[in-house]
Amino acid sequence: MATKELESIRATLANALDLMKAQGAEYAEAQFSTAVDRGVNVRLGKVEGIETSKSMEIGLGMRIGDRSQSVQISSRSVQDLSEAVAKLALSLKLKPENSYNRPADMALLSKVRHNRSLDLVDRSKLSIDAMADQAKQAEAVALSVSGVANSDGASSGYGRYLSVGVDSRGVEFISERTSRSLSVSVIAKDGEEQQVGGEWTSATYASDLLLPDAVGRAAGLEAVRALNAGSAPVQGKYPVVFHPDIGASLLGHFSGAINGKAIREKSSFLTDAMGQRVFAPGISVCDDPHLKRGMKSSRFSGEGLPTEYLVLVENGVLKSWLMALESARRLGLENVPQIRGATNLTIEPGVLTPDQLISDIQDGLYVTSLMGQGVDTVSGSYSRAAKGFWIKNGAIDFSHPVDNVSVSSNLKDMFLNMSVANDLRRLRSSKAVPTLRVEGMSIA
Repeated sequence: MATKELESIRATLANALDLMKAQGAEYAEAQFSTAVDRGVNVRLGKVEGIETSKSMEIGLGMRIGDRSQSVQISSRSVQDLSEAVAKLALSLKLKPENSYNRPADMALLSKVRHNRSLDLVDRSKLSIDAMADQAKQAEAVALSVSGVANSDGASSGYGRYLSVGVDSRGVEFISERTSRSLSVSVIAKDGEEQQVGGEWTSATYASDLLLPDAVGRAAGLEAVRALNAGSAPVQGKYPVVFHPDIGASLLGHFSGAINGKAIREKSSFLTDAMGQRVFAPGISVCDDPHLKRGMKSSRFSGEGLPTEYLVLVENGVLKSWLMALESARRLGLENVPQIRGATNLTIEPGVLTPDQLISDIQDGLYVTSLMGQGVDTVSGSYSRAAKGFWIKNGAIDFSHPVDNVSVSSNLKDMFLNMSVANDLRRLRSSKAVPTLRVEGMSIA
């Protein structure tokens, strides 16, 4: 970020703080955020659209006594800031008192106020033409796969995000990051039947993306292999194996279940599970906020507290929650490192290859897609519609695609009966898992 741009942002934020102080704020904070997103969409080798969006937001927060209130506006003009602060001060009077929702003590704040050491900004230049060429190449490879008849399109994307936050105590935090992405979707056809297949890749740096050829080939194969899908050949309780992209959703359910707000409100199936076995022996779940080029890496939390590597589950045993400062105070856990949201969550890899992980499965399901919202993190109940391939005699049978298959269980049982492969890819998403195998799920 250019020095001139930063100084302009600082001036805007300083003005916002002065306006809130003038309204009687005992504590005030202001955050300036910008986002620039650019995408190129192609279909059948031609550019169909170029999308560019820019947004700016200023978040204002003030506190008087034990009352606090915040608001967001999309303007940095002096008049708009003045009007927003005046309305904020009026609404603050209507807020109930909450002594738990106060800013972090100065002594607890992170001493590192920027994320430069985490390598989160890709400064390489990528023109619109180059982005279009990437998308065209991925689409062309996908269309070259035998059985693929048409394209749903391909896209290449770029994003750049900046956040500068200050408070009335003179504290400043700066965060800047980029994102790159590439995706393609094609249609395979056999007679009257059609199936859609797609693939995507995303990363902080363009150099960490999958190559366009790999993205295209995977999309084409997914579409072709899904043709002539049927039902599961048997029903009952069998092993279910989740592709890493799909298994990451299970990690999302877990992180929601260990959220401090859910724990203090007793609205999680893991409410009383601290120190207990919640995953199978040998499985560890970790959160690494300092992963270089990580999608959600940061040296500080949204509340300014320092972040550190956390082992949430060690050898199957739950070791830590993740929570906001208010929840931590309500739970009497104010001085612990888990006072933050999830950053780069992973289920750590095992030692077996994916092929070895399924080699002893006589009948089972390999899941490549999930549909529906049948997950209850209060009870742990899990029921989703799935598509993928049948596993027979220790191997994925790509000649036997299945669709609209129901897979169900309880997350408690799923985690306790889980085993993992060694194919973890850390930089693809903020939630990353290897191939996962879960025993005894109901298939119908």
